[in-house]
Amino acid sequence: MSRIKVIRIRRSGFVLALAIFVMVVLMIIGAGLLSLGYDSRVYATRTADAIVARSAADSGLTKALWEMNRRLQTGWSDTDLPHERNTSLPLFGAPFSATYSYRVGKAGYYRWLYHSGWLPEEYQDMLEYILVTNPSDHSYIVRSIGKYRYATKRIIATVQLRGRAGQGVIARERIILKSDTLVDGFNSNDPTDLDVPLEIGTLSILPDQVILNNGIVVDGSIVIGVGGDVDTVIKDLGATTGPRYPMQEEIEIVVAERPTHLLNKPNINVHGEAITLTPADSGQYNKIELKRSTEPSILTVSGGDVELYVTGDIWMGQECEIKIEKGSTLTLFIDGDIRSGGKSGFNNEGKPTDLTIWGTADVKQSMDLNAKSEYFGQVYAPNSDILMRAKGDLYGAFTANSFEIKAGGNLFYDGALREVDTDDECVYFAIQRWSGY
Repeated sequence: MSRIKVIRIRRSGFVLALAIFVMVVLMIIGAGLLSLGYDSRVYATRTADAIVARSAADSGLTKALWEMNRRLQTGWSDTDLPHERNTSLPLFGAPFSATYSYRVGKAGYYRWLYHSGWLPEEYQDMLEYILVTNPSDHSYIVRSIGKYRYATKRIIATVQLRGRAGQGVIARERIILKSDTLVDGFNSNDPTDLDVPLEIGTLSILPDQVILNNGIVVDGSIVIGVGGDVDTVIKDLGATTGPRYPMQEEIEIVVAERPTHLLNKPNINVHGEAITLTPADSGQYNKIELKRSTEPSILTVSGGDVELYVTGDIWMGQECEIKIEKGSTLTLFIDGDIRSGGKSGFNNEGKPTDLTIWGTADVKQSMDLNAKSEYFGQVYAPNSDILMRAKGDLYGAFTANSFEIKAGGNLFYDGALREVDTDDECVYFAIQRWSGY
């Protein structure tokens, strides 16, 4: 065989081997890319499934909270707590459908099951959550499970009953505090509770909505509307405060419902005399008018719990007063305005929890409130412009359209107002903390 022919055969063999090698490399790369693509697709599918399952679990928690608040309106019962199982979310359609299941239980009940050794195995995740977060026995635990195809997500949340009073002073618009005012917290039901959380603030994000005059001390937080700039919304003229920050989510402020169970009564018109209201006088009145004659008029609440609904105005002339005796309470609903003459006002001889004023107007109200004693109470009037005058220090909580302290005196938020019951006015369930996995 000639030398040239041998060389040609060797070259052909080398080219063939090289082609086979290239083909093998390409096949390996192709298989790797195919595997990578498949793994990426599987990962993306699993991630998408997990997102849908988590959304389903969120939906379960939202539905549980909605159902709890709905039942507050119709009559709450701890013996029949909300629950659902495998409820479909038709949004995702056939052939696959996301589902959620939820169950509401008392934290104290689950803790009792654990110590009794009767907590089912499926609720061990709830046990771990309870042991870590240590919720109050008066709290409720919501466990929500979302499922979509092969993905399962769980959320456990602590839900507590709250009043609408907030934790100090909350206004839709402006808050103005007088110079050298101290704003702090205390607890009229527990003098040893020295760490009462306190907030004052506005829902607004407009400029100069919280005006802090010189020498003000706020031993708590100042909050402003969602997305607001604290340096713009807060006008600080020389105050000392705790943290200042925008709210993470909007506080829902709703007008209190007008009572429908109170019977119509004649107007209360008092001229220079003293009269007493007892629980038998609870009812609906068109107006309350206290006028001074030779002596100031005094309207005394005595003998227990008195509930009044005033569809018009309340007027207190010079030195006249509405007095709540110690051991009695006054719950006042009012559609109109409250106007006070010189040295007149409310005289609450008990605790701040003994006087509650609900502004029930759907339009703007005006409340010129004088405190003839140190103790005042809770005022929840989201459509009202409140002008607060005080003989001494003020104790309680205030929710208003706008709020201003005009006269001297300090302001103390009463932490006892956090202690609400399912039968109280304007209460609602809210999530305190949660954990998802």
